[in-house]
Amino acid sequence: MRPPFAPLVDALAALEKMELQSFQDHLAQALYDLDGRAYFHASLDAAGSDDSFLYVRCFVVAMGQDAYERTLHKPRLMPKTEGASRCSTLRNQLGNRRPETLRRR
Repeated sequence: MRPPFAPLVDALAALEKMELQSFQDHLAQALYDLDGRAYFHASLDAAGSDDSFLYVRCFVVAMGQDAYERTLHKPRLMPKTEGASRCSTLRNQLGNRRPETLRRR
C-alpha cells in the first residue's frame, strides 16, 4: 500500500529545480504567516510538543487555499485535534532532503 502522501512526493520530485524552490518558498511563507501567538493559543490543544504547532500549521496549508485563508483571517479556526500531526508523516517521507535531491529526472 502506498503512503497517503506518495502522490505529493511524486509531484514534487517531477518539478524542475526552480519550480521546487518556488514551492518551498511559498510553503515557508504560508507557514510563517500562520506563526503567531493568536494561532498558537487557538491551537493549544493540538500543540502538545515542540513540533506539534508546526504540524498544525502544515495541516492548515494542506487543507487547501480556502481553509488556509479562512484560518489566516480567523485564528480561532486553527485545528484542535492531533489529526494535524499527519503532516509529520509527509516530513518523515521527505526526510531532511534538500530540494535538489527530490528530483528523479
